[in-house]
Amino acid sequence: FKTDFSIDDKSQLAIRFNQQNFTGTNNENGGPLSAEEHSGNSLVNTTTLTAALTTSFSAKFFNELRFQYSRDREPGEANTANVEAVITTPDGGFNIGRNNFSPRETTITRVQVIDNQTYILGQHTLKYGVDLLSDRVFNFFPGLFSGSYSFSSYANFAANTPVSYRQSFAGAGTTGGTTQPNSFETAFFFQDDWRVNQKVTLNLGIRYDYQAIAKPQIQNPNAALLAAGFDTSFQPKDKNNLAPRFGIGYAIDEKT
Repeated sequence: FKTDFSIDDKSQLAIRFNQQNFTGTNNENGGPLSAEEHSGNSLVNTTTLTAALTTSFSAKFFNELRFQYSRDREPGEANTANVEAVITTPDGGFNIGRNNFSPRETTITRVQVIDNQTYILGQHTLKYGVDLLSDRVFNFFPGLFSGSYSFSSYANFAANTPVSYRQSFAGAGTTGGTTQPNSFETAFFFQDDWRVNQKVTLNLGIRYDYQAIAKPQIQNPNAALLAAGFDTSFQPKDKNNLAPRFGIGYAIDEKT
């Protein structure tokens, strides 16, 4: 759905809405050695709403305000609650029961606001603006939380004698299979398109970007990792992303 409004002689508003729903039947797992119950439907539900307001305050001063809201939800379903069983066969491992990472989900909710202004001052066209983007992420991936049996043959499976059993549990002080790797991005820019004369135009600008990433909640206490300098709770803070811009345009003649 898309619509445009002329609010008045100086302001125009454009709004767009999009909804997309997709179902991948039994896309969670497949293959000739996987039973249908070892899979599940992969779902994708994406909602997007955007708006842009353009305002002309005068013949030399303009403003563009843009907004975005979007939500992308992608759960993976499980066809059964039965515990996974992997049976060794001459052709490989035959999988039945619940897939060991199902059900699962990744959902990202995004809000973005951009505001740009343009001011014409003689031979200079000044442009400056800000871009703010927030991502809120819900990630659920419970690997092996429902358990998995291994059988060395069909005979052992029929006799109910597994060779091993694996199951994962949430560690102390952790959030288990749930994580929230959120981020917030900020950007500022300024640019001057300077028409030096009828033949030469200079483009001079600078931009700054910073992305604040959520700090991991848990540090892996493995001594070998720590001794090698790997801190799994490290939070990068790269604050020196200053990008200059320079361009030049030269009109050789009226056509070139």
